[in-house]
Formats: sequence, C-alpha cells, structure tokens
Amino acid sequence: MENKTSKYLKYAIGEIVLVMIGILLALQVNNWNENRKQLIQQEFLLKQLLVDAEVDLKFFTSRFEALSMLDSTLNIIRLFGDEPEYDIATINTNGSGNVFYNRYYLFESSLLNNNPDAYKELLSFEIKSILRNINSKYSYLNASFTYLNNELKQQSDKFSKRYYKELRQNKATKSIEALRFIYRDEEMQSVIDVLKRAIAAALKRTKEYLEINEELIKALNIKLNNND
Repeated sequence: MENKTSKYLKYAIGEIVLVMIGILLALQVNNWNENRKQLIQQEFLLKQLLVDAEVDLKFFTSRFEALSMLDSTLNIIRLFGDEPEYDIATINTNGSGNVFYNRYYLFESSLLNNNPDAYKELLSFEIKSILRNINSKYSYLNASFTYLNNELKQQSDKFSKRYYKELRQNKATKSIEALRFIYRDEEMQSVIDVLKRAIAAALKRTKEYLEINEELIKALNIKLNNND
C-alpha cells in the first residue's frame, strides 16, 4: 500500500508539473504572439507617421515660400509708397483682382490630423518626445497663421470695397495704373507694417515647425531601419 501510495503521489506530482509546464509554454507563446502583433502595429504606425511627416515637410515648405512671396510684395508696395515712380510691374497681385496676392493661407498638419492618438500608442520614448514638441510648435504656428489670415481678410475686405472699380479694372486689363492708385493710399501704407509683423511671426513659426518635423523624419527613418 505504501508503494502504491508513493507511486500515485509521484504520478500526480508529475501530472501537475506537466500541466504547469504546458501552461507556462502556452503563456510564453501567447506573449510572443502579442509582442509580435505589437511590433507589427508599431512599425505600421511609424511608417504612417513618416509618410505624413514628409507630406507636412513639402506643404509647410510651400507655406514658407508663399509667405516670403507676400512679404516681398509688401516690400515693393512700401517702396512704391516712398518712390511713386518705382516700377511695380512685377507685383504678384497684378491681374488677380485682389488687394493682396493671397488673403488666406491653409496651414493644417497632415501629421497631427491623421494621427490624433499616435502619442498614446507609441512605445518609443524618443519619438514620443519629438511628437510632443511638434504639437507644441504647431500650436504656435496655428496661432500665427490664424492672426495673419484674420488681418489679411479684414484689410482685404476693407480695401476691396473702397477700390472695387480699380480692382475690377486690374483684373480685366492687368492695369498697373489701377494698382498705383490703390497703393498711394496712406492707410494702405500704414497697413503694411501690421501685415509684415504678422508675416514675420508666421515665417518664424513655420521655420520652427519645419525644423522639428525634419528631426522627426530623421528619427523615424533610423527607427524603421533598425527594425528591419
């Protein structure tokens, strides 16, 4: 009886050990599968961030160039105010029918709009840190573009009503004389300083956003190459 009891206990203990080993192996396989799924999801997220960051790089580079063009146009208008005979034939507003070349600038970020939950989902602390800085830079950029757009609309609406006839003539015939008439307005000249300050702020914020965006692109490429 003692031998049978001993054999039974050994058998029972063996069964328990085997069951425990089976459970541990199952947990290990399950953890491996979960980790694999997580890595696949992270890689997909990193690739998506990279695509949108590159889109932002091109888009905000074009914003920077457009703002620089508007700033140059205002400089020419200012020179015309100081020198009535200054040649304004190359002013970008010529033939547009508007007081300024553009009265509104888009500034939406594909990176932030397309990946609203990226910060919470990311595992890389480095990428999370850069993304947090991008959100901060974009908030300043948003404010600067909003202010500039409001000023452009307000001033454009005011002068468009005042010089409706001249602007129609400018659009129809690309009349330099129509522009000369408008730009001689002393109030128009005073508005230039306000707009140039707004443009300077928007250019500064756009440059800052482009710099942090390029940092993100570099970090994403390194991370993805290391994962290969």
